Amino acid sequence: MKHLCSLISVALLVTFISSSCSSNQVNGLFVHEDCPIDLPENILTEGKFEYGYMKVPERSALPNGNSVELAIARFKCRQDTTKLDPLVLCSGGPGLSNIDDFVPALAGGLGDLFLNDRDVVVIESRGLKYARPYLGIPGVEQLQMELLEVDIKDVPATLTRFRDTLQVAYERFTKDGIDLSAFNTKELSDEIVYVMNSLGYERFSIFGTSYGTEIVQYLMLNHEDKIASAVMNGTMDISRGGHDMHTGLISHLEKYFDTIEKSPTL
Repeated sequence: MKHLCSLISVALLVTFISSSCSSNQVNGLFVHEDCPIDLPENILTEGKFEYGYMKVPERSALPNGNSVELAIARFKCRQDTTKLDPLVLCSGGPGLSNIDDFVPALAGGLGDLFLNDRDVVVIESRGLKYARPYLGIPGVEQLQMELLEVDIKDVPATLTRFRDTLQVAYERFTKDGIDLSAFNTKELSDEIVYVMNSLGYERFSIFGTSYGTEIVQYLMLNHEDKIASAVMNGTMDISRGGHDMHTGLISHLEKYFDTIEKSPTL
């Protein structure tokens, strides 16, 4: 019995030491997993594609603090050597999945365009579909679909439904210990640099569309030494932010509709 107790004690000690070492070294480690996207067999067997997860600091200013896990899909150059800097792709939204938007395309025609001379890295930003934690709010999506079928006449009541749905999600995330204040554009841009450094890339090119252009602009402002080139499609003005941008768009549309309604020639 004494011998058995000693063995159990040693096993527990080894487990504790292993978990302690693992927790100290886990950030920045690319851990391979099966890709959730259905890909052609040749993509999976040629050794030029890898998918997995990497833990990154929840806050870049606190590298030893809490972490979030990002899904990463890397398409390696089809040639033995690369001629161009690696490319990172950022989708819009905010909230659209980078993995869903870009991985199937890179496994097809988009890959033919880019992968002959460079690596392409798709990083699922914090909070998105394949990241951990995922901050999706099904209630909002359901409410949006319901509103497509009705004539919205009571705007305050509609806003109240959205607010109540968001409040439920906020309480759920808070209960799970998620620091929502760490899910912002600056941290999203910082985590890209962290991932690319961890993968061994000193510099990279970046493409962003819609909200992704905000991430690109933060990268150019805070990490210009890491950016080889940048392309933006549907650029957002980061000095105004998404709320002001949409508010301005609505006011302009209302002005146009009012002009059309009052014009006898339109």
